[in-house]
Amino acid sequence: MADPRLARETDVFARYLIGAPAGACAAERYAAGHAGLPPTCPAAGRVLVGVAAVHPLLTRIADAYARLLAPRSLLRHKLVLLLAILESSAGSHAAFAPRPGSPLGVVFRLAATGAVFAVCLVAGIILLGPLHLISRVTGAGR
Repeated sequence: MADPRLARETDVFARYLIGAPAGACAAERYAAGHAGLPPTCPAAGRVLVGVAAVHPLLTRIADAYARLLAPRSLLRHKLVLLLAILESSAGSHAAFAPRPGSPLGVVFRLAATGAVFAVCLVAGIILLGPLHLISRVTGAGR
């Protein structure tokens, strides 16, 4: 992969999505898939991607924030692109297989996932809300 920024994004985003790094083939497909992403992006979208590409925990927070407050952002496009690639890649498709378990276990996992989302959303509003707003108002990076 020629672009080190995309290589870093691929690694961090894959660790967020499946808990493991993406393979070389998935990373190449992610880089190639950028040709289909929107050609221009507002500064606010670049801010979200920049923060999310630092660490998987920040990706989780930025994703929760973007899910409700910026659903058509560049970050969401990139995560969906990589998710589709990982789901269809030989090295990582097993991460998407259903987990066996009791109905109570499924309910518990669903509740835990919802609670983590809520905490990440609040953290995103506190941490990313001001950055997102400032970048939208100033048009930083145009």
